[in-house]
Amino acid sequence: MEKGMYLEHEPAELVLRRQKLMRDLEGRGKSMGFLKLLDKLGLADAYETYNESVPIESFESLADSSLVIHQSTSTGSEAAYVDTFKKLLDSLSAKVDMTALPTEYQKTPYIYKDNQAQAVRGSKLKPDLTLYQKVSETQAVSTAQIVIEAKQQISETAASCKHLGQFADYALEIWKHQPLRTFVPLLLLLGCDLYLVVFTREGYYSAEMGQVLYRCEEGLTTGVYTVRLGLRKLWFLARYDNKDVILKISSTPTNRFPEGALYDVLATKDANDNLLVSGIPHVYMSGILANDVDGYRVEFLLMEDCGKTIVEFFADLRQSEVSAAEIANKAKKCVSSVIQTLAEARHVSVLQRHFSWECHD
Repeated sequence: MEKGMYLEHEPAELVLRRQKLMRDLEGRGKSMGFLKLLDKLGLADAYETYNESVPIESFESLADSSLVIHQSTSTGSEAAYVDTFKKLLDSLSAKVDMTALPTEYQKTPYIYKDNQAQAVRGSKLKPDLTLYQKVSETQAVSTAQIVIEAKQQISETAASCKHLGQFADYALEIWKHQPLRTFVPLLLLLGCDLYLVVFTREGYYSAEMGQVLYRCEEGLTTGVYTVRLGLRKLWFLARYDNKDVILKISSTPTNRFPEGALYDVLATKDANDNLLVSGIPHVYMSGILANDVDGYRVEFLLMEDCGKTIVEFFADLRQSEVSAAEIANKAKKCVSSVIQTLAEARHVSVLQRHFSWECHD
């Protein structure tokens, strides 16, 4: 066992399990750029829009001494190091002038809980911090969204971190209580640099987000602009509201294309990386449960929830103070959107036999 990899008081069973996970992860991880990882998660377009709407100057007010990592902190206890990162999370909401930003970027849907001393409810996990949705009625492993770990090692990267077995253990426990999740994200602070680590069913991906704390060298802070860039990426993740997903069980005749394969075709992009078909829900995972049941193939699709049905959408509008003219205008937009999607799908050789009416505002 490598020195410093595990705490002496950790149970032998826990140590062995995490060592096994560490071995299992060998060759199953991939390091990539932040934008490329967001693209894998289906968030690249949202991030591009966010960058256009949130100027780097929005994070200028964070340049104060509370976010400076001094030599005493970087060589002291890990708890003090975690406290510095907690100050950062608090400062993001308190000090950054979010009122100047578009409404959808002003608030975070998350709250954090310190689990260094007390395990996450419903488990034995003790990550440094855990992010939960503010709307969650309970803060437990069944509602945990993002795990945060802060480590003092500054000579490592996320891909070479000796604690990957520990992080994978967190992901497996969350999957145990949230089986429909397709991935589990973890924010890892190494020194002053923040990494996004995403565990999937196949392995893990990691991306460097950049510096988010200031280093103190002889009383001077360094990397001010770099820190603002890192903080802008952090705020994107901290305010991004996870979309609901649905599990769809589909049965199609065995002489037809699997539905999952059709969605792969519909997700085709052009040379400029733009989707050829608009209005199609993102499919996070799909597979075949049975190849032939009385002439039908049984599939599952874990996919983005498209929102309200058109009936529900317009029923809600009728209950509001929206004028009849505005309702008619929205109806025309919905019909136009459906026709456009069907035409684009036909262009990539997919004909729709039937469709369900669903609508976003």
